[in-house]
Amino acid sequence: MIQNRSLFVFLALLLLASCSGRDADPRLVPEETFVRLYADILISREERTLRGPGDADSAPTDSLCRAYGVALADVDHTLKYHQRDLPSWKQFHEKVIQRLELLRQEMASKRTKR
Repeated sequence: MIQNRSLFVFLALLLLASCSGRDADPRLVPEETFVRLYADILISREERTLRGPGDADSAPTDSLCRAYGVALADVDHTLKYHQRDLPSWKQFHEKVIQRLELLRQEMASKRTKR
């Protein structure tokens, strides 16, 4: 009987440990939000590059973070989280690419409707 309880407690702890992880860190920005925000940051930086020097580097990122309701420190934390794990980093970037492609298609659709 004691062995069964010990086994049950062990399995319960193992299950809890396996379920914890990414969702356990409250500083991580939710993935969907982070993908959208990161794509918008990339677009903003590219637009700034095309306009030339003169814009403050952090101003667009700060305003985008406010628009998404996330702290810049949490964005940095989430970015570092993905960078530590190559498969996660790759999967994240694939989702960003999909987001950018969707935005490109939406822009193309708007242009053809004019």
